[in-house]
Amino acid sequence: MDFVKCRGFEHIVCILVDLDKSIVMLTPRQQEVVTFVKAGYSNEMISRKLNLSVATIKFHLNVAILKISTYLNHG
Repeated sequence: MDFVKCRGFEHIVCILVDLDKSIVMLTPRQQEVVTFVKAGYSNEMISRKLNLSVATIKFHLNVAILKISTYLNHG
């Protein structure tokens, strides 16, 4: 993966997908949501696909970002 093209949240997703240790820290639902984001799905599309509210999708993404950020800063 070309990290130069990864910016903002996409950069976090790139790191999540590429580092096995990082993806393991996520719950199965968080992994599922991140995988959809990586595939280009919007929060609304993921919400419909998983039958969850958009707020719940955003919650899972925020927790995933927090976990990976913590890992990168302290790992």
